[in-house]
Amino acid sequence: MISFKKLFACGVLGGALASASFAQETQTRVVDEVVAQVNDSVITLSRVKREMKDIVDADVQKGKNREEAQKYVDERQGELIANLINEELILQKAKDIGLEKDIDAAVNERFST
Repeated sequence: MISFKKLFACGVLGGALASASFAQETQTRVVDEVVAQVNDSVITLSRVKREMKDIVDADVQKGKNREEAQKYVDERQGELIANLINEELILQKAKDIGLEKDIDAAVNERFST
């Protein structure tokens, strides 16, 4: 998980490297927005948008109209963010009690078969 400090540092560094112009070297460029901070981790706007797009795409594959699927997901954006926060809390708790390696192994096993 990328920390807010790393996101900000990437934004500053990216802004400095994006142009040879001296004026732009001193400007900060926003890379992403933090939607929620969960202890030392963050949930970014790009992650929320990616999750929303994945849900819409899955609904379209199931036969739903894209506009209706997008409207449904847009109306439930708050629920999605709450779910992402809960997932992050669960992952952090798993790390705290030493289950991280077991979870990684189970996930890798599922994807390899």
